[in-house]
Amino acid sequence: PGYETVGSKDLTCEDWMVNTRTDTDLSAAVQNALQTLLPQIREEIREEFRTGSGSSNAGGNPPPVTIHTWLERFNN
Repeated sequence: PGYETVGSKDLTCEDWMVNTRTDTDLSAAVQNALQTLLPQIREEIREEFRTGSGSSNAGGNPPPVTIHTWLERFNN
């Protein structure tokens, strides 16, 4: 009555409420942190695409072949 056994510990309704509130508080904190960081993350991704410094161009690999490059080669 009013208890739930977890492992070797009996949790009371009050223990359960504290755990639930803590999970909710943590979830809210994570949500707030993500909302705060999203603009910066988006800007960094845009900058990587703009400068071509993403992982696909790392290590001095040539840029990917575009349809324009292929057409130029085909027409020569």
